[in-house]
Amino acid sequence: MAGKDDNSDLLLLNQQLLVVQELIKRARKRERTSAVALGAGVLVLIFSVACWFIFPAGQKFTISVLALLVGGLSLAYGILARIRPGAVANSAERDIADLEEARRYPRPELELKFALLREERRTSPGLAAIDHKLQFKEDIVDYIDELRIKGTRNRRANHAVQVTTIVGSLAATAISSLALALDVLRWVSIFLTFAVGVAAGLAAYFKFRERSFYSQQTANAIEQEVASFNLGIGRYKRYGGEESNDALVEFLQEVHRLQVEQKNREQDLDEPARKSTDGE
Repeated sequence: MAGKDDNSDLLLLNQQLLVVQELIKRARKRERTSAVALGAGVLVLIFSVACWFIFPAGQKFTISVLALLVGGLSLAYGILARIRPGAVANSAERDIADLEEARRYPRPELELKFALLREERRTSPGLAAIDHKLQFKEDIVDYIDELRIKGTRNRRANHAVQVTTIVGSLAATAISSLALALDVLRWVSIFLTFAVGVAAGLAAYFKFRERSFYSQQTANAIEQEVASFNLGIGRYKRYGGEESNDALVEFLQEVHRLQVEQKNREQDLDEPARKSTDGE
């Protein structure tokens, strides 16, 4: 009876982890949406102001008002999402994850609960007889998801700064030529040039492209290693396709090596750029 109860508790912990992990994903999606809404709202409001000076008198009022309305709604949603971040759990999710009330749970609170649940699962009596190597193997899936999330976030940031740099450079060049006829366009050209400089500086300092590449590369390598281990192919073929202890040890060694390489790469990217002193 005790063993059955331990297995039931372990199953409940796994279900709670899945529910909280899904809530964290929804909270992150809301944060990304709010950031996009804020950025789009600011750009549309700037466009509405520019339309007032650029378009003829018969058209500028309608276009400016429409742009102002769209920009205002986008900004309002972005601000509301920032004021009330997080994710709302339905009644079934609250029952499984043992959430007290129907409200919006912020992402830091959900991440703390997720960490506590993982620690509780580690110390669960149902896992007492399981080797720590197998526990580490189970955590590999979560590590791959974390790498995927980091890679996607950095890739989107890289796309944003690259688009801003390319489009802003072309627009600034074109508007600079027109600024000779319309004096107000000179300020638009100055703003675009500043935006291009900021985007280029952010890309060079934070190195979004390199971070995205390394995260995706490590996630792909670990995922391939997991598939090879489960199927008993590649370097694990000599173990006869069985999850022997030797195969498990070699698998964990390879995954640990990939994790250490990823940490070293992230540390190198976080360090400030240093000038080469070769030849001095």
